[in-house]
Amino acid sequence: QTFVMSYREDANMFACLADMEAKGYTPSRALVRGLSRSLRFSVNRVDNAHNLLMMEPMTVSLASLNCILSACGELGDVDRAFATLKDIDRFNMEPNQDSYSYAMEALA
Repeated sequence: QTFVMSYREDANMFACLADMEAKGYTPSRALVRGLSRSLRFSVNRVDNAHNLLMMEPMTVSLASLNCILSACGELGDVDRAFATLKDIDRFNMEPNQDSYSYAMEALA
């Protein structure tokens, strides 16, 4: 039951971020960091959120991927952080300074 609840929460969170970007808004670093706090409790939670983004028909946004990066950074998960950076390229997006900052946090 907890998994289903977190899945729905993550889906709603990512949908809101994608909608914001589609309307021309750039979610702030503080917003992305705040949202990523719900993911950073475990590697499995980060993996589930990442897998959700890779599923159709989920709209992938840079802010959503940055949420994953932020959680990886806080967990110190270098491999997942840099794999997520590659996903940004795979979706033909340009990483921003926050993307790189979150990835660098994973190294610390």
